[in-house]
Amino acid sequence: MPQREQSEEYKKRTTNLSTQILEEKLKQRKQRMEFQDQLEDLMTKHKNLAEFYNPKRLEEEILHMEEQKKELKQEEKEKLLKLKELEETEIRLREQGILTPEKFFLHSEEAACTVLKAELQAAEEKLMKFLGAMYSEMRSRPILQSTIFS
Repeated sequence: MPQREQSEEYKKRTTNLSTQILEEKLKQRKQRMEFQDQLEDLMTKHKNLAEFYNPKRLEEEILHMEEQKKELKQEEKEKLLKLKELEETEIRLREQGILTPEKFFLHSEEAACTVLKAELQAAEEKLMKFLGAMYSEMRSRPILQSTIFS
């Protein structure tokens, strides 16, 4: 019996060791998979950064920005020149008495609103007079009762 017990003990040990080996293999496989995923993520990030910081692309982008800057500066110069011309025209018109605060007001939106308001008030007054006259005329007419009750 001792030999049989010993054999059983060896089998148990062998089974335990096989199980431990299998568990260790699975653990290492899982670690490899995690490492592989991390490595792929890192490589993707590196690739994206390499594309973003690509000297050729950056150079093209810088050139494009410089062109835009030149265009914007040119537009600014043109706008400033136009503004200066308008200011000079305004000064000249003021000196000639053509552009006065009163005339400036007359061409403003505020003046247009004031004129429209006055026109509406006049129309309202005419309408009220007309309605008053119609009301008075209606009250002064005798009602033909025979026509109404027939």
